[in-house]
Amino acid sequence: MNRNRILTVTLNPALDMTGNLGLLEAGEVNLINEGSLHPAGKGVNVARVLSDLGTPVTVSGCLGDENLDTFIQLFKSMDARDEFVRVHGASRINVKLVEADGRVTDINFPGVAVSPEKAEEMETRLFELAASHDYIVIAGSLPPGISPELFSEWLKGLREQGKKVALDTSGAALTAGLSVAPCW
Repeated sequence: MNRNRILTVTLNPALDMTGNLGLLEAGEVNLINEGSLHPAGKGVNVARVLSDLGTPVTVSGCLGDENLDTFIQLFKSMDARDEFVRVHGASRINVKLVEADGRVTDINFPGVAVSPEKAEEMETRLFELAASHDYIVIAGSLPPGISPELFSEWLKGLREQGKKVALDTSGAALTAGLSVAPCW
């Protein structure tokens, strides 16, 4: 059976620290009943679902070299091909506070800075991987060091190669993406 080759790109992955509590009281000390820390980011989450459905997946993006062990363990457990560019520093840790009534408060950090050299390496890797994949899912926010303008150029390049791209982002990255109509 011929399977589609899917690449997910998470430029700004995160470790999600989730805490469950009764009621969040701003400005007060809040005690967490139960907590977890797990690798995440929109593209990582898409890859996890694809893997759970039995679809082979390649994962890429920019991953901090100071806290990558849990990501590597996840990719191995998913049997995903790890093509992340390692950047100096720690990938961000986002905080999710889940109240008993289901209300969720997210505290999202900006992410590890990507140097110009690593941004260039990411660009090269993206286009090399695009050549051997049928679909590309680019999901999540942009880390410091990858501008919306650079992101837009990458999307234009993928479009020029005739790649099928799905984009899930927000803010300036979404505006940049919509300017090149990434969902073909």
